Amino acid sequence: MNILLLAFREILHRKINFLLALLVVAVAAAGLVGALAMLRMHGIATDAILEKKRAEVAYAVAQLEDDYRKITKGMGFNILILPKGQNLGDFYAEDYAAADMPEEYADILGRSAIVTVRHLLPTLQHKFKWPEKERTILLVGARGEVPISHLEKEQPIMPPIPPGRMFLGYELHASLKIKPGDKVLFAGREYVVDRCMKEQGNKDDITVWIPLKDAQEILGKPGKINSILALECKCAWADVAKVREEIGKILPDTQVIEKATEALTRAEARSRAAKEAKDALAREERGRERLKREYESFVAWIGPLVAAVAAVIVGCLALLNVRARRSEIAILRAVGVRSGQVLVLLMIRAVITGLLGAAIGFAAGFFGAGAIWQARSGTEPVPLDAVFSPAALVATLVLAPVVTCVASWIPAMLAVKTDPAAILAEE
Repeated sequence: MNILLLAFREILHRKINFLLALLVVAVAAAGLVGALAMLRMHGIATDAILEKKRAEVAYAVAQLEDDYRKITKGMGFNILILPKGQNLGDFYAEDYAAADMPEEYADILGRSAIVTVRHLLPTLQHKFKWPEKERTILLVGARGEVPISHLEKEQPIMPPIPPGRMFLGYELHASLKIKPGDKVLFAGREYVVDRCMKEQGNKDDITVWIPLKDAQEILGKPGKINSILALECKCAWADVAKVREEIGKILPDTQVIEKATEALTRAEARSRAAKEAKDALAREERGRERLKREYESFVAWIGPLVAAVAAVIVGCLALLNVRARRSEIAILRAVGVRSGQVLVLLMIRAVITGLLGAAIGFAAGFFGAGAIWQARSGTEPVPLDAVFSPAALVATLVLAPVVTCVASWIPAMLAVKTDPAAILAEE
């Protein structure tokens, strides 16, 4: 007697009971597979959304930092390098350094591997009586920014002053009614006013800027400067000790002053811009992670519940099937079929129910989840090949028959333990 053939015939003979059991297994498998597929799709979609947002944040941070760089760059130089012998009390009182240093110090810094400052501007500053206008002004000679050899060339904060040209502070050009293009005499030399500066509310408003060589000749200090203006780099924001340490190693005969208010404003502005954008991304990531944990928690408790309900229903159907077949089983036993063979017959039916139900349920849950996700999420489609998991398929095809066999075991044992003589006598 072929047990497998007998099992298939029995299934065809009692189709309703088999189809009901098959439907229960398929629905349970579809629900679990669909939930897992939705969870996987959520993860893939979340990763894609967060990756897009990371790119957007990176671009926004770069734009914000660039905007703040331009804004804070407009605040001017915030590092001042002075001769080491300069008394700072006198410097603050007079607004210029009486001591001087070689002009080549700026070139030495430019050729060095310095990283804490950039935009080096050597200057010679001194109070001066403008004889032609009878005005006391601050004379500043500048030759243009010195490039730092290992850095890319940048747009200068202070443009170079062309020969025969001068820049005038706001109070001077406003009170003397001088405008760009006018010719003026300064210390016996004729200059064309190249630029009239905006109001700054500080000593810059009474400053006359001329080429460094001219200032050196007028003041009788050829080849000398008394300050180097610089801009603190991002790596040393509000950390003047770091700047002093590096410059001190290159130019030991100098001292460094930081305009702390401007430096702190610059650092805080850029840091705040980056922090705000990154905080927004972090909030989005936390929200997505919380939603993912909620999905995982739902699947974690709904999975065993669905499996338990399916097992109970399949067990009840198996019990009804065994009771309806009591006389058939008794006849099989009476004609010599062993109880073990009857048990195998019933287990084969359970295995077939589990395998077919798992296959149908997996396909329905997998493709159904894809359709539902696309219809309800409103996000970009998630490729099904990225969601498909061979391990999940194998697990479904293995676990479903195990569940149906466990659910059918007690009804099957009741069937084989019953005395066939007693059943036939009742019939």
